[in-house]
Amino acid sequence: MHKVQDIYEFIDSFAPFGSALNFDNVGLLVGDMQKEVSSVLLALDLNKAVLKEAIDSEVSLIICHHPIIWEPLRRVEGEGLIGELLRHNISVIAAHTNLDIAPGGVNTCLADVLCLVDKRGLKVELAKPSYTVSVYVPTEHASSLKRAMVAAGAGELGNYGACSFTSGGVGSFVPLAKAAPYVGELGVETSVNETKLEMFCKRRALSSVIAAIKSVHPYEEPAFNVFENHGVNEELSLGVVGDLEESMRADVFLKHVTRSLQIAGCRYFLPDGGVFKRVACCGGSGSNLLEDAVRAGADVFVTGDVGHNVWYEAERYNIGLVDAGHFATENPVISRLKKRLQEQFKAIKCKEAGGNVALERFFAPKEGITV
Repeated sequence: MHKVQDIYEFIDSFAPFGSALNFDNVGLLVGDMQKEVSSVLLALDLNKAVLKEAIDSEVSLIICHHPIIWEPLRRVEGEGLIGELLRHNISVIAAHTNLDIAPGGVNTCLADVLCLVDKRGLKVELAKPSYTVSVYVPTEHASSLKRAMVAAGAGELGNYGACSFTSGGVGSFVPLAKAAPYVGELGVETSVNETKLEMFCKRRALSSVIAAIKSVHPYEEPAFNVFENHGVNEELSLGVVGDLEESMRADVFLKHVTRSLQIAGCRYFLPDGGVFKRVACCGGSGSNLLEDAVRAGADVFVTGDVGHNVWYEAERYNIGLVDAGHFATENPVISRLKKRLQEQFKAIKCKEAGGNVALERFFAPKEGITV
């Protein structure tokens, strides 16, 4: 039976909780890491409807995007949200800004739904060191071990894959009384021609790469090292910028956005004669990245929660601006997260919350904002 901690560590492997922005409150917010989990409910927001669904479905864990605790709590009332969660023994994990900036997270999913290609980060928010993994292996097994490490995610460096360095040498060891050596005899020093295989590894792949080493390496106790590599940083960005496969007229692009995000309409500003090719996007409240979108050469910026003055900024910069709503621009990540959890934890039932719906009201496109 899997525990809350297993799911926490899995999310941490690709969206590290430590990478959340300073103001945020992520991780296990309610419950117990050692609680066994048989079912998970996923939601963007943990509201009353989602709580009722969780209680009725007897789920063990809720994973939500927006934290349910922001400020220090002065009291926990029995009829309140936290009290109900405790009463029904439901744990809660929040993955917020750490999931926003993670590869494959909120903004990547939004860009994928909008069918953008040649994607890159819009604004670097955090640069974290990657790792170098070095492992000593009998030379005849070096190729198979490298293939396994590459399949697990090692060796990525910019636009290159399967990057590695090898060097030869002699390894020696003495199998002790309880050992079951691949080669050699108990109590006798053994020397083996070995290859030292070194590969870059991003943080999100580290646990998978280590698991691959232990699975494929012929030795009972493989020798390997993991070093932080500050020479090869992994950049984590807010927002994404990419290109449409083909340019779209502004009116066609608005229909593309509403269809892709399954919304009734959106607010917008469109420059005169606008034709869009390069698109910047940021799920949730991303209008503070408008200038970054301009610097990235975007023709239009898609986000949510656009404030009054930002529309005038868009006019000044002559860039298209589309407010598709906080909920709609973040919600695509939920189905992606559900799929990843199902692939990793096949024994756990994962479900998207049916009660998780947008509270925003949308204007039809013809009523969109123009200035």
